[in-house]
Amino acid sequence: MDFVRPPAETRYDLIFSDLYSAFAMDPQQGTQTFLENCAARLNDGGWLVLNYHDLPDENSLLYHSLHRIFGTVLFCVAPSGNVIIYATPAQVTLPLSTLRTLAAGSGELFNCELGYLSRKIERLHFR
Repeated sequence: MDFVRPPAETRYDLIFSDLYSAFAMDPQQGTQTFLENCAARLNDGGWLVLNYHDLPDENSLLYHSLHRIFGTVLFCVAPSGNVIIYATPAQVTLPLSTLRTLAAGSGELFNCELGYLSRKIERLHFR
């Protein structure tokens, strides 16, 4: 996780964080500091993608930190039951149908099929 800590200057279009050990998720992935560091390393229009064990509870620090740091937060539930969280500092106002289409097409960039996950994308609304 050193690559997102200050004073790192490199910026990314995509940061994918899959911080699991054999038994549990690394607790650092859910901290405000980690999320702030990731947001600071994103290019304009860049996205942070988190593989998380469950949908964050509305009262959790992760839930509130995501909405405090990022302008748009989306999620989908993978067949495994894990939750994939997509977050960008930008305010994305496109309809969900458009976002799902864009997400499905992005699989070509990674030589993988994202159709199933893209159809499941929802907004993680701040309450």
